Amino acid sequence: MRKIVLADRKKAAQRGWKMTEMWNISSNPHIRDKRKSSDLMSLVLIALLPATIFGVINFGIDALKVIVLSVTGSVLTEYVYEKLMHKK
Repeated sequence: MRKIVLADRKKAAQRGWKMTEMWNISSNPHIRDKRKSSDLMSLVLIALLPATIFGVINFGIDALKVIVLSVTGSVLTEYVYEKLMHKK
């Protein structure tokens, strides 16, 4: 890893670049809003409903089983994590 970094520095020096020109460092691309995360996630769920319905219509009950198992697994995993970390 160190050799790669040194090689990159040598290439940059050969091209006349300074290290500050190589990396563009800026703040995180987060948008500040008064909405809560739970409100945004509700909108995401609403947006995913048409794709979910389309998938169940095209692929049948097996697609619905996969969706239900995935959501259940995700919720249970988050629940166990929060209990282990003594949250909520």
